[in-house]
Amino acid sequence: MSRNLLPFLYQTRTLQFVCRRPATFLFAQKAGVATSHRRPKRIDNSIPFEWDDEEQSNTHEDPSEQQGTLTPSETEIFKSIFDDISQGRLPKSKKPPQQFAETSPESTQDGPENQRIGNTLVEQARGAQFGDEFLKRYPASLRRAAENALGKFELAPARPRLREMTELDEAEAKQMREWAHYEKIREEEKGRVEKLMEACKTDLELWKVMEKEVFSLPEKLGIIEEVKTTKKGRKAKKRVPELSSEVKKPKAREEEKRIMDVHGPLYSHYLSTGLKLLDTAFPKPSLLAFNILPRIKELGLSSFVLGASTPLFLILADIHWKRYGDATSAFDVLDEMNKVGLFPTDHLEDLERLVEEIASHLHSCSWGAQGPFVMAMMEAPPYDASLTGRLERMQGRIAKTNFYNMKDEHFRNERKERLGDED
Repeated sequence: MSRNLLPFLYQTRTLQFVCRRPATFLFAQKAGVATSHRRPKRIDNSIPFEWDDEEQSNTHEDPSEQQGTLTPSETEIFKSIFDDISQGRLPKSKKPPQQFAETSPESTQDGPENQRIGNTLVEQARGAQFGDEFLKRYPASLRRAAENALGKFELAPARPRLREMTELDEAEAKQMREWAHYEKIREEEKGRVEKLMEACKTDLELWKVMEKEVFSLPEKLGIIEEVKTTKKGRKAKKRVPELSSEVKKPKAREEEKRIMDVHGPLYSHYLSTGLKLLDTAFPKPSLLAFNILPRIKELGLSSFVLGASTPLFLILADIHWKRYGDATSAFDVLDEMNKVGLFPTDHLEDLERLVEEIASHLHSCSWGAQGPFVMAMMEAPPYDASLTGRLERMQGRIAKTNFYNMKDEHFRNERKERLGDED
């Protein structure tokens, strides 16, 4: 009995012929079919050459060598680069490098240790002997590859010598002593002017002190721009241009520098202090507090840039709201502060407290806490939606600033933790 379950199918000559084929032939045939389309591509480890023109690049391409091989001529040329370097056939430079010229006489003695200096491929490639003229001896297709392979790159800047570091330390120490001297004079001047301002009995007396000690600083610092007035009418005869104030009244440079370093940072501090005193130092708040900001602008743009500060705007907005209940004027001051680029970071809590107080008061008035008459007034200008919109915009700025402050604080804490772990 046949061992196959279907013996009648194997009686044909065709099936018998297939079964008689050698196993090696069938294995080779199956292997060729199975792996012809699944063979992984070889990794391209070739060096990318840059040919002079497209026609020349086509002549060097070989379908059998597209996987990253070099032509025999290019291989020989590229190999000769390493042979020339290893055998010391590089062109010598006219001037030796500066770092070897300054070596001690002991280092000039011949010896095995000194002979090995600069004999490695990387050291010679980085040195002055491996120049562009040497690379020009080879085809353009191999120049980029030779530079990359031999480490043709710029070295890191040399560390400063001990003498240069000493000079830098001395200059830094001198600058620190100068800053400490200015800081001492600044504190003395600050205390003197504050005593004069606090000793005033009336708002007019305080204003006179500010005119003498505070509003005169821009002129002393030389930052007031002279306004040139031109008369309308017939053209006047050409006049010789007037000399500038610096030429008319020459001043010592050191004196000008000392005045700017001492009084420059104090200008904004004096203005904020004077505004606060005009509001709280007398039995009745003085209306002269509203004249400080216009007086700063009257002295010119330089005076406004040097004197305007975040505390000044916040104090003025607080006076508008708490003293007179004028939310519109308070938001006008805050909007002006934002337009000139002075949004508070250190004094953000004061701004947030002021805005929340205004928002709470407006909300209570809008819902009838102050009576039906006040509730009806909140529907008319300037207490209508326009004021509410300004309030919401200011709250949005505060929330955005708080978000970025918390984000920065989070990054700072993470950095401190990383530095602590490394230590």
